[in-house]
Amino acid sequence: MSTNPAPESNPASTSSSPSEAPKPPIEPLRLPTPDEIRGQDIWNNCAVRSVFSGVVGGGLGLALGLFLGSFDTPIMQDTMTGKQQFIYQAKQMGRKSWSNCKTFAVMGLIFSAAECVVEKARAKHDTTNTAVAGCVTGGALSAPDDEKETKHLESLEGAESRLRLFQIDLLDYDSIVAAVNGAAGVLHLASPCIVEEVKDPENELLAPAIKGTNNVLTAAKEVGVRRVVVTSSTSAITPSPYWPADKAKNEDCWTDVDYCKQNGEKGLDVVVVNPGTVMGPILPPTLNASMLMLLRLLQEALGNKSPWSTETYENIFMGSIHVKDVALAHILVYENTSATGRHLCVEAISHYGDFAAMVAELYPEYNIPRLPKDTQPGLLRSKNASTKLMDLGLQFIPKEQIIKESVESLKSKGFIS
Repeated sequence: MSTNPAPESNPASTSSSPSEAPKPPIEPLRLPTPDEIRGQDIWNNCAVRSVFSGVVGGGLGLALGLFLGSFDTPIMQDTMTGKQQFIYQAKQMGRKSWSNCKTFAVMGLIFSAAECVVEKARAKHDTTNTAVAGCVTGGALSAPDDEKETKHLESLEGAESRLRLFQIDLLDYDSIVAAVNGAAGVLHLASPCIVEEVKDPENELLAPAIKGTNNVLTAAKEVGVRRVVVTSSTSAITPSPYWPADKAKNEDCWTDVDYCKQNGEKGLDVVVVNPGTVMGPILPPTLNASMLMLLRLLQEALGNKSPWSTETYENIFMGSIHVKDVALAHILVYENTSATGRHLCVEAISHYGDFAAMVAELYPEYNIPRLPKDTQPGLLRSKNASTKLMDLGLQFIPKEQIIKESVESLKSKGFIS
């Protein structure tokens, strides 16, 4: 993490032609206050909502009972005194109102509880609901006017009121400051991941990854962001030649303890999520590197030539992960102050051969080629590798469902037939 003071200006970003129109200032995000968030959390509690609905239902039942009871007249009305009629009618109103009160209260409680349970179940892996619930989300794009980058985001539920898009360049410090100013937390997900052959690693990978992340962290510290979540990768874990061969890899695999201790007092709370091969339903019109890897496997099975080879993924594949679980992992580590350090985010540590074998089993029509059992030599398989996220309550979507949703999404988007 960079601890140098923020640069005064970036010549590349401040220089402009005389004819260029001045850009309007960007107002900082208006984030909810702690009281607003606390109030929303209380209302989201199923028990609170159920009790509230029960009380309201009971009140309605009471009113209805009193209303109906007022029309209940005794059969022997002609032989009863006015006082006897009044007492009889009052008793009937009391009986009906109490009966209706209990009925409506129970109905209100049951229906509210059922609605809340269904809502929680649906939202459990709903990336959109989780990411925007109770807060304003700011998205950073390189070209906000390009529909390919914005249309799928602006069509999300709640985007009109809860999503603001900013144009930034990771190498332009000032643009990052404008985007994060006023934010309580920052999720830094942007980092280059390229499957194709890289011709200029310095400019295509290293500069955006290192300098871009330093810019984000420095800007976040400057404007007073409370917590930053950085998206890394399992590629930061492998290869790791000094890790014991008989031990499954985890978040300590590459930790530099001395460096962490040395920089621990710098004042910025940073946690890291290290996802594996991210797959699932496709939102944008283009594919990410992980889905491209699956697409190439299917295309090769259909006879289309691709640069795929077992060696290509020998040192980078550690297992698949559903995109919704990646999103939930970011929310969990951001919201839980007990979450510290790095968090391995994979459904399981597995070999690419395991993944290809399951694709072949689920979709035999594609004739997936048989691969060696151990496509990642020396990598120990583990079903419970992401224990830190599991301890935070994340239940991973199984690999079978990940593959099914990924392949079906590729079909529906026209990438494969």
